[in-house]
Amino acid sequence: AFADVELDALVQQALQQNHSLRATAETLVQARAVLRQRDAARWPTLDMNLSAQRIRGDSANAGDIYSGGLAASYELDLWGRVSAAADAAEFDLLATEEELQAARISLAAEVTSVWYQLVGQRSLQTLQLQQIDANEKVLQLITARFQQGLSDAADVLRQKVLLEQNRAALADYNANIAVLEHA
Repeated sequence: AFADVELDALVQQALQQNHSLRATAETLVQARAVLRQRDAARWPTLDMNLSAQRIRGDSANAGDIYSGGLAASYELDLWGRVSAAADAAEFDLLATEEELQAARISLAAEVTSVWYQLVGQRSLQTLQLQQIDANEKVLQLITARFQQGLSDAADVLRQKVLLEQNRAALADYNANIAVLEHA
């Protein structure tokens, strides 16, 4: 939405590599499995078993025995317990989907916020570098005027203090940029 290729790449990277988001996505997989399990309770169940047995012995008693069985069961949902459990699982799934979407939006917003803070700090850094350049030029002029006797030492000292204050501010911007880049 902000039409910035680097920001888009950072948001995509965060969405793909965030561990909390992965955990929430796995919770969604779990909620889907629970829903399938609860929905399965609405249908009849079939149990089937087969067995085979070979009897060894003399030729009169030797042989193979095969057996099998099939059982069907169904729970009548007279009081709505099965339907309520399935509905609850569906609502849990929907809540988990919304939670995942909210987490994705939250993460993208956090990355975007940090990105624009970084852009702002870089702009301030550029301005500070320009200010330092201007202060150095003014210091050269004041020093030349002082050497010619046209200004006093206090003017030179004030300009040096101002230049050092701007260099200190630049160090703060550089530190803030490093922290934001790491974030």
